[in-house]
Amino acid sequence: MPRRPIEFGLAIDFARPAEAVAQRTAQIDGLLALAEASGFTSVWAGEQYSADAGRIHLPAPFLVLASLIGRTRLKLGTGVLVIPAYHPLRLAYEAALLDVLSDGRLIVGAGVGSPALAERFGVPPARVGVFVDDTLSALRALWRGAEGFTGASFRLTGTVQPQPVQPGGPPLWVGGMIGRSAERAARHGDAWYGGMHSSYALVVRQIGHYRRALAALGTSPDDGRVALNRLLVLADSDADAVSAGGAAIDPHGLDGPVPMQLVGSPETVAAAIRAYAEAGVTNMQLRVFPAGVTFEQAQRTLTLFRDAVLPALR
Repeated sequence: MPRRPIEFGLAIDFARPAEAVAQRTAQIDGLLALAEASGFTSVWAGEQYSADAGRIHLPAPFLVLASLIGRTRLKLGTGVLVIPAYHPLRLAYEAALLDVLSDGRLIVGAGVGSPALAERFGVPPARVGVFVDDTLSALRALWRGAEGFTGASFRLTGTVQPQPVQPGGPPLWVGGMIGRSAERAARHGDAWYGGMHSSYALVVRQIGHYRRALAALGTSPDDGRVALNRLLVLADSDADAVSAGGAAIDPHGLDGPVPMQLVGSPETVAAAIRAYAEAGVTNMQLRVFPAGVTFEQAQRTLTLFRDAVLPALR
């Protein structure tokens, strides 16, 4: 079966310690219309709990996405929400409400996070896998109107109102870089979601785990989506793109025939994206405005993506 064309999302971050959050949000706001015009279909906010002023993400992605509802028609995604930081019932309510407020545009990307973070929020690290599995099952049940949920780690009572606009609730894209995560995505989710630091080789292995898990469950491997976060910096030449990316670029991220970071000329980047598509990637969330990249360069990247990369992928 032919591979489906990759869909692209705009991944936003807040790794600008010298700027206030409101200022950073206003700058991102300036990229949304250009992203829509550049072939992007979604915008994504991650989640991070850190005392570091140089954080990449804020600790409340639903609030960030809610602030964008009236400023874009793009779909709204969490990339990714850290499940142990939430009470399952509260999470079901908040996601359902955001889906209603956005008229059915929400995608819930979800992950496990670190053992230290789970412990900080009161989830024993040894039980975090079971807690995440139960939470994903509970979300599915409650978004379908179930009268509560009983799992191995908690019991919930009552229904969630309002119900999501999307039948059965927002899609669940489940992240993680081990085989167990790919199996969880196949069992509980609508996609497997890989992080921005996952190499091409690791992505290929995880796609294999995911497809085998789907097949074992009686689902066609072609029905599952595969999503990745990737840095994107475009310029007229590879050397110019590396220079424009500055401190945002990890030199190791440019290694290999299919690099982890999409940095280069339109021809170089288009070739890498085609390789990911051949491997089975269906969605890419692209970071165009990280720390170390100017606002003008982010605009340049989006413009080149629209004018040169997308036509090369058709």
